[in-house]
Amino acid sequence: MVLDAAANGKLAQRKDINFSNTRDGQLAYNKQKNTLSDNVEALKYNTLSTPKGGQYRIILPDGTKVWLNAASSIRFPTTFLPGERKVTISGEVYFEVAKNKHQPFRVIADQQMLEVLGTKFNINAYADQQQINTTLAEGSVKLGRLKSSNYQFLKPGEQAQMNTKEQSPAKISTADLEEVLAWKNDAFVFNNTPINEVMKQMERWYNVELVYKGAAPNLYFTGVIPRESNLSTFLRVLEGTGGVKFGIEQNKVIIQKIK
Repeated sequence: MVLDAAANGKLAQRKDINFSNTRDGQLAYNKQKNTLSDNVEALKYNTLSTPKGGQYRIILPDGTKVWLNAASSIRFPTTFLPGERKVTISGEVYFEVAKNKHQPFRVIADQQMLEVLGTKFNINAYADQQQINTTLAEGSVKLGRLKSSNYQFLKPGEQAQMNTKEQSPAKISTADLEEVLAWKNDAFVFNNTPINEVMKQMERWYNVELVYKGAAPNLYFTGVIPRESNLSTFLRVLEGTGGVKFGIEQNKVIIQKIK
């Protein structure tokens, strides 16, 4: 199911499951009573995805709160199996996991799997980049590669950068939580951010294609831009920092370095 700007009220119904869009933009997941056992039901999965320019919040069957950034998805069972809560994601997703020490919460993102009991963290795992960034805001996280017995642990305020093209351990460093979680708080926050990363965020949020005119500029940006800003305003703010000029042609953004 692709989530978009549907009206308030019932969004969709699938047999014994209702999805409702609430007034605050949150997707409520309601499982109706049925005659099948929970174990059988756990074999059924839902996949929810957001388009470019979209963002959604949902609540999983266990009460875990999930925020999906633009061009992201999550796959989860209609009912979690006893002893495990496991989901698969792509793109960028923020979790506030409901605590349950008897039922670990596991997230699979590309080649990475992490496990928590109850915590708050962000995963950035877009397919067009070579690393998975996992940032811990609260609690603790255990992470490693799929089919590997080697794990690393994160403390609040730390970020693990796992290269998807290599088998080396993730690099752990101190994170800028304001910048990492800005999307969840309806803002772009750049702190000496490379222009290629800024442009990736622009493409996903405004659903446009980037075209370089000449060599790609080697620039870095610092500043805050509300996500409610239109594309022209976003580009005008970046131009104000100097060194680059933008043009818009239909759904394409032309970028040119100023000599």
